[in-house]
Amino acid sequence: MRILDSVMVRKLRAATIFFSLLALSSLVAGTISACQQSEPTPAPTAVPPTATEVVMLQPFSTPTSAPEPTSTSTPTATPTVSPTPGTRETVGMYSSAHRTLDRGEFKDAERRFATIVEIEPEFARAWAGRGQSRMMQGELEDAMVDYDRAVSLRPRVGSIYGERAMVRVSMGDFEGAKRDALRGLELDDELLNAHLVLGRVRATENDYDAASEHFRTAIRLAPEEGGVYWWRGRYHRDILLDAGAAYSDFTYAIELNPAQASYFLDRGILLARVGSWAEAKFDLEEAISLSQDPKLPSVIESAENWLELIEERAPGVEPAEPPPAPPPVE
Repeated sequence: MRILDSVMVRKLRAATIFFSLLALSSLVAGTISACQQSEPTPAPTAVPPTATEVVMLQPFSTPTSAPEPTSTSTPTATPTVSPTPGTRETVGMYSSAHRTLDRGEFKDAERRFATIVEIEPEFARAWAGRGQSRMMQGELEDAMVDYDRAVSLRPRVGSIYGERAMVRVSMGDFEGAKRDALRGLELDDELLNAHLVLGRVRATENDYDAASEHFRTAIRLAPEEGGVYWWRGRYHRDILLDAGAAYSDFTYAIELNPAQASYFLDRGILLARVGSWAEAKFDLEEAISLSQDPKLPSVIESAENWLELIEERAPGVEPAEPPPAPPPVE
């Protein structure tokens, strides 16, 4: 009997969350509709970027194989310079540095890439690697310096433009991000980072159809990468204000990559906004736990602030794991 009662409580809790999410979505949709009738051209909905926007880049945008001397995505072949002894040595060092980056050891990766560019200052992808290492630590201005150098050395490598576009978005430079993303797509029309950035940028321009299309393309390109659903989840939550779709996206991102603190943080924020305090507390505490190694100060600070709010609104509430969600829609 107690088991049945526990199951019923869990089902009721799940239903309550989903009804809250759907109610919020419906209320917001009605508000948006009313506003659109009174004002045919609404003001752009700009959401300030946060440091968590760069956390999810590393899993899907980091190449793990040794780089080619020239870009493979360049439509017109470019002359290939025979590698020097220094180049042969640094290619192996590059692969080792990227494995370090893949493991989330960003500071160590930065040091390794720094050694490479000292030995081989014309190695563009090593500059980009150090830029990514710095970006993942929130050192955005230093990352831009490295990406600028990488672009100057290899101006026809689309992936470098896509990564630099990510940095620009996180710095709030949407125009610069747009330029980089479009240039990246000229060189590689299936550049994942560029589609994610343009989805974000088009949303701030109120071009929601284009934004949604870019996110759909990103999901088509990387359907098993949690990061693309996390990006679209933020779009659904903060721009379209569709809480149900955002919940599905965040939950699926967590299923695909349960070690990413930012996914739990953003789902926790969504749950807190609809008053699901126990479930929000579970996600926020998980975000803090996952942010210890490597240390992610911005995630920890944000989660702690929301936990303080929950303690004010629902003192002593015990964390409860959020329920599953329907698969995200395309």
